[in-house]
Amino acid sequence: MTEIFNLDDFLDHFINISPSENAERILRDRYFLKDGEGNYLEHSWEDITRRVSRYIASAEILYTEDIEEIRNVEKKFYKLLKSRVFLPNSPTLFNSGKTLPLEIFKKPLEEMTIEDYKRIYNSRNRHNMLSACFVVPLEDSMEGIFEAVKDAALIQKYGGGVGYDFSVLRPKDSSIAGTGGKSSGPISFMNVFNTTASTIEQGGARRGAQMAVMRYDHPDVIDFINSKKNNDGKSVLNYFNISVNFDNPEEFLKKLENDEEIELSHPNSNIKKTIKARELFDLIANNAWKSGDPGMLFLGRHNKYYALSDVTPVSATNPCGEEPLPPYGSCNLGSIDLAKVVDFVNLGNPDHENNELFKDLIYWCSRFLDDVIDINVYPLEEIDKVSKEQRFIGLGIMGLADALFKKELAYNSEEGRRFMAESTAQFAYYSHLASTELAKERGSFPLFDRSKYKKGFIPFAMLKDDFSENIRKWNELIRKHFFNEAKEFKRNVQVNTVAPTGSISNIADTSSGIEPNFMLAYIRYMTDKEGNRVPLPYMNRILKEKLDGELTSELEAEIIEKGSVQNIEGISEEIKRVFVTAMDISGEDHLMAQHMIQSYLDASCSKTINLPKEATVDDIKNIYKMAMELSLKGITIYRDGSLETQVLTKAKKKDDKKVTFFVLDEKHKLRARPRKDTLKSVTRKYKTGSGTVYITVSFDDNGEAIEIFLSDGTETAEIIGRLSSIALRSGVSADEILEQLSKVKGTYCKGISGEIKKALEDFEDLWKDNEGDIEVFHVGKPLSREEVEKFVHANKLEYTKGYYIDNEGNTYCPTCLSKNSLLMTEGCISCKTCGWSKCS
Repeated sequence: MTEIFNLDDFLDHFINISPSENAERILRDRYFLKDGEGNYLEHSWEDITRRVSRYIASAEILYTEDIEEIRNVEKKFYKLLKSRVFLPNSPTLFNSGKTLPLEIFKKPLEEMTIEDYKRIYNSRNRHNMLSACFVVPLEDSMEGIFEAVKDAALIQKYGGGVGYDFSVLRPKDSSIAGTGGKSSGPISFMNVFNTTASTIEQGGARRGAQMAVMRYDHPDVIDFINSKKNNDGKSVLNYFNISVNFDNPEEFLKKLENDEEIELSHPNSNIKKTIKARELFDLIANNAWKSGDPGMLFLGRHNKYYALSDVTPVSATNPCGEEPLPPYGSCNLGSIDLAKVVDFVNLGNPDHENNELFKDLIYWCSRFLDDVIDINVYPLEEIDKVSKEQRFIGLGIMGLADALFKKELAYNSEEGRRFMAESTAQFAYYSHLASTELAKERGSFPLFDRSKYKKGFIPFAMLKDDFSENIRKWNELIRKHFFNEAKEFKRNVQVNTVAPTGSISNIADTSSGIEPNFMLAYIRYMTDKEGNRVPLPYMNRILKEKLDGELTSELEAEIIEKGSVQNIEGISEEIKRVFVTAMDISGEDHLMAQHMIQSYLDASCSKTINLPKEATVDDIKNIYKMAMELSLKGITIYRDGSLETQVLTKAKKKDDKKVTFFVLDEKHKLRARPRKDTLKSVTRKYKTGSGTVYITVSFDDNGEAIEIFLSDGTETAEIIGRLSSIALRSGVSADEILEQLSKVKGTYCKGISGEIKKALEDFEDLWKDNEGDIEVFHVGKPLSREEVEKFVHANKLEYTKGYYIDNEGNTYCPTCLSKNSLLMTEGCISCKTCGWSKCS
C-alpha cells in the first residue's frame, strides 16, 4: 500500500490520469455542453470540471467574503472532480453553469474576484436544476390529483424523476361525496401521470421516470400489482416503476407464517376486502419471477431511522428506490470511488494511520453536496423550501467490486462481507462527523430542533457489536458521536445514499455502485471518424494486471466470450475465487451484501438481487422473507432472462394472428424461427486455394441477416451455412458468428468470415441505393431523436418500460438502438453497448 497521508497529494496522484476511451465517448455523447447548432462548447473532462467546480464553489459567498477561502474551495472541488475520486449525480454535471457565459469559467483562478462568484450565483436560472429525483404528494381529490400532475410535469420538463404514494387515493368504486358518483381508483390516475410523462418526453431531452408506491393493505393492491402484467408496450404504465410498501414487514411475516388474512381498507372509503397474506405474497413473487415488477419497499423502517419522521413522514421514494423522501423532497447525490481509496487507506480498520485522509475526503465531498443545495434551482417553491429546511444530501460509494478485487476478497465471501460492513461503518461515521462540522461552521438544518437528533438518535440500524472487533469499535464511536455533539449540531437531516452510478462510474473508470461486476470482459462498439462501428475489447483492468504474463490473445477472447472466468481452463482457482461476477454468486450472497451496507446508511441503496434463469418462484419467496428479516428498506429482484421472457409475452397483439415469436421446444430450449418463402439476398464469389465458394446471405424485411448459404460441393461449407442460419434465426448476432468463424485455425473460415462481412456491407449499400424510402442507421452509438424516431417508425417498434421491442420480442436500446443489448444491474435496465441506463 502506497504511503500518501495528505488529501491534496492523494488527489494529485489521480488528477493527470486521463479518462479511458469509453469514458471519453460517454462524455462526448452526453456531458459536453453544446450550442443551439449542436457544436461542442466543451472538449475535455478538464472543461467540465472547471465549469462545475467554479459554479458549485460560488455558493460559498453565502458564508464568507474571503476571496482566498473561496478560491481554495474551488481548487479543492476541482481536484475532487478532475481526479474522478468523487463525482456528483449527472444533472449536476449536465446543468452546472448551463446557459451562463463560458468565459467566466475559463478565467484563471487567481484572477477570480468576489464579484465574479456573486455574478455566477446571481445568474442562476431554471436550466440549472442539479437534482435528479423528487417526491410529489397526492391528495384524495380531483383538484389535488391534477395539481400533482402539474407539479410532476414541471419537474420532468427539466429532467427530474418523480415518486408518488398512490395509497392516498381512495379505491375504485368508492362513493364521492357531493356528486353521487364513483371513484375510478388509483390505477386510472396512474395512467394520467403516465400519459403526462409521455407527452413531456416528446418535447424534452430526457425520458420521464416515475415510481408508484402503494401500501400492501390498500383495497386496490391486487390491481396495482398486476398493473404492469402482460405489458404490450401500449396498454401499460411504461413510464412507471412500481413497488408495494410493507410498512411493518415483521408483522406481515407473522401473518404469512400463521396463514392469516389481511384486511384491505382505506380511510376515505367504505370498501373493505380481505386476502390471505400468502395469496398476496404469492402474487408478488410470481410477477417478480416473470418480469421483475413489482419491487418491495419497507418504508416503516425508513421512518424509524429518519430524524424528522414525526414531522414529515416518508411514504414514497425516488424512481430507483434508493432515496426515500418526504413530500416535496429532492435528491442531491454524489459518490466516492472506493477502488481508488483502497490504494492508500486500509478501509474499515479504525486504527489505521491513514484514516485522516479518508475523513478529510468525506468532509470535502459533503461540503460540495451541501453547496449544491444552496446553488440549486428547484422547479417548485415547495421543493426549495423542504430541501433547505432539511438539507438532504446523499453521499455514496462506487467501485466496491473493483476495491474487493484489489484486496483479493471475494464478493460472496465472509471476508468480503466483513470488508463491506466495516468500510461502510467508517464511511457513515466520517460522513456524520462532516455534517456536524459543517453545522458548527454554517448552522444546523432549520428543522433541527424538531428532529430526533436532539434526544440522541442514531439514523441507521448498525450491526451487532459481536459481528467483528472493528465493527464493535466503529459502533462505539458512532454512539459517542450521536449521544454527544450530534445532539447540538447537524447540518443535514440525512447524509448517506448508495445510488445507481451507471454513467458516472463509467466516467470514473470503476465498477458500478455496490454491485459486483456484471461482466469481466466484453466487446463495446465505438464509432470512428468515418462513421464505421469499430469493436473495442474491454477487460477489467485489475483482472488484466493479475493475469499479466498468462493473458494470451486466445484466453482474452474466451473471457470476452463468456464474460466470466469461472469455467475457463488455465485460470487459477485463486483468481476464480476472487473475480466473481453478478451471475456467479447466489441470490443470498447478493442480499447479504445489501444488508451489510444498508445497516450503516440513513437513506437506502440501489442494489439488484440477480438470480439465474433457473431460479424458481420459491427461490424468490425465500429471498423476500430474508429481506424482511434483515435491515433492508427495499428489494429489487431480477431473474436472468426474465426481461426477454416478458418482452416476448408483451409483443403479442390480439389482432395479429400471424406474429412470429422465437420458438421454444417442450424443454423450453430455443429453436430457430421458420424462414419466409421469399427473402432479399446478396451473393458473392470467393476463390480459395482449392476452388470457388459461392456465398449467399439472405435478409429479412428489417435488413437483418437471417440466412447464410455456402456452396462449394463440400460438407464443411454446408455445415457452416446450416449452423450459421440456425443461429441467425435464433437471434444470435451476425457479428458474433463472424467473430467465431475468424477464430478457426487455417485460412478457409477466416476467408469465409471476411466475405460474409462484405456481403452484409454490399446489402447495406444496395438497400440504401435502391430503396429511396429506407435510411441506413449505424446503431451502437447514441443517435439523435430524429434518427431514433425514424428507425422506430420504419421497423414498427413498440415502446415499453423505457426501451423498444419488435414484434419478435427483440429489445432495442432507446439511445443507440443496439439489438438485445439490455441487462439489469443496480436495479436499472442498462445497455452494455453504449452505457445507457434507465436511471441516468
